[in-house]
Amino acid sequence: MISRDTFPSPDHAWTAVDESHECVSWIFVTDLWSEIYLVTERPVPLQVIPILTTRYEPPQLVWSAPDVLQLRVRWPRRFDPYVRNADGVRIEMRYDTSLIDEGAKKPR
Repeated sequence: MISRDTFPSPDHAWTAVDESHECVSWIFVTDLWSEIYLVTERPVPLQVIPILTTRYEPPQLVWSAPDVLQLRVRWPRRFDPYVRNADGVRIEMRYDTSLIDEGAKKPR
């Protein structure tokens, strides 16, 4: 099963995509991973730039400016994006402590 979330940049020049893949057996999830990439139709008809693939909980994607995409993670795990500058879009890693507090409040 694949689920896809899209996050357009403020100027709509780029779209950040979080594509989650889940392989399920009869009873339980056997594998889960996410791919994050940027898509644009400018200046060429279609351009796809891979940013990150992770087996952990995927980062939250936030545009802090039209050319700055933040990857916010809940805990201090090391994520290594494939690129830090994707055709003019700066990729920033942020450890968001508010996400840790939100996770603690969720009932289990």
